Amino acid sequence: MKKNIKFLLIIFILIAIVSSNLFANFGLPGLSLPNDIVIGYNYDLVSMLKYNQTSKKSFYTAYSPWMYDTKYSVINYSFGDGFVGFKGLLSDGIEIRGEQPIDEPAGETQYYNCAFRGGKFFKIDKLTIGISGNVLFEKLYYQSAWGFSFNSLFKYEFNEFFKPYVGVDNLGKMEKLEDKSTALPTKYFIGNEYNFKNIKVGTSLGMDNDQEIFYRLGAYYFNKYGIISTGYSSYEDVWHYGIQVFIKNYVIGFGQFINTEELKSPFMFSIAIMK
Repeated sequence: MKKNIKFLLIIFILIAIVSSNLFANFGLPGLSLPNDIVIGYNYDLVSMLKYNQTSKKSFYTAYSPWMYDTKYSVINYSFGDGFVGFKGLLSDGIEIRGEQPIDEPAGETQYYNCAFRGGKFFKIDKLTIGISGNVLFEKLYYQSAWGFSFNSLFKYEFNEFFKPYVGVDNLGKMEKLEDKSTALPTKYFIGNEYNFKNIKVGTSLGMDNDQEIFYRLGAYYFNKYGIISTGYSSYEDVWHYGIQVFIKNYVIGFGQFINTEELKSPFMFSIAIMK
């Protein structure tokens, strides 16, 4: 058991060291946006683990009229220790201009990117291992590209108060879009979750491929009627709050992401069916 854990951690560290020199930290915006109203900006497998632990089966969908003529949507289906899902982002009103500067654009086009994903969690005594993969696609005007990425998570439960985890988010590669590949928002992170009866608090430290260090904080209160949450991510410099209401097997959610350096603070709406 201990040998297996050490082997998996060594593999993770080697991947992080090698990949940090291969992939850039920005790009493919759909991967960077939040999966969840309650959790807000967090790592993909950290978000999905909460859904898989909440119920045996759940269907979750969220929609946000994001910023600057951009629409964002999420669909997830969780079952036992696995999940499948989709994330998509569409930006309208992109002006088409030629190489020569002109006063009026020749027309408008769209930018679209999406991720088809699936993953699974493995429970080994007090250790939880999460692995997921994404098939990526993006299109701008008549150019398009495919790609892939994966996420991994290692979480060990010492007790209810100390559940540290380590992982990597959005590690992968895109084909060239015309003459250049879009980078992926790869991040490496460590964190912990603290449990105080009906209140859960999460803290994490992350690093991107430019060695920029950032932190994320989150907390939520839950009871039989619903969940209230708040959080902050220093990487995006965004606060968020979220509310979910339980109505039998349905969960209705609303949240807002408050950008301190932007004029707009987008809303997100969600609905989930829990079994």
